Amino acid sequence: MCVILLSTFHEKLYVNKESKKPEIIEFDNSTKGAVDTLDQMCSNMSCSRKTRRWPLCVFYDIINISLVNSHVLYGHNMFRKSEKVMSRKKFAVKLSEDLLAPWMKKRLDAPALPRSTRTVISELLKIDMVCETPKTNESNKRKICAFCPYKLRRMTRFFLSKLYKSNVRRSPC
Repeated sequence: MCVILLSTFHEKLYVNKESKKPEIIEFDNSTKGAVDTLDQMCSNMSCSRKTRRWPLCVFYDIINISLVNSHVLYGHNMFRKSEKVMSRKKFAVKLSEDLLAPWMKKRLDAPALPRSTRTVISELLKIDMVCETPKTNESNKRKICAFCPYKLRRMTRFFLSKLYKSNVRRSPC
């Protein structure tokens, strides 16, 4: 097998007498341990999914490597502060929640968001979505929900008074 390496670091040809390998090969072998460790860490806990699309595989690898790198930086900072380091799994979950929180808050503003999705998002963000009855004398009358799609013709007696007053359109359904 023929191996060709190009290096600007090694100027002179030096061959190790014991292993009979050039210095450039010895240096390469001695410094690639970190790559093997990174591959092992990525295989132990991975966000990859089975796919036939190579750009998606590259994207998954970028996410895995970024997660390992961010955990290493987090661990280094916690070690310097003499604080306890979170496990990599807990760190990954916390990081994903922190990155998704702004998107989920924005998603709650969608008027046609299904009730089940709205409930899950409000539970994850720990937001109370309490429906209150209107304070008018027509509290028992049912009307078509003004926020839901017209074709669904959902009937309601409730509305979110705090959100309604602040002109944030959210469906009580």
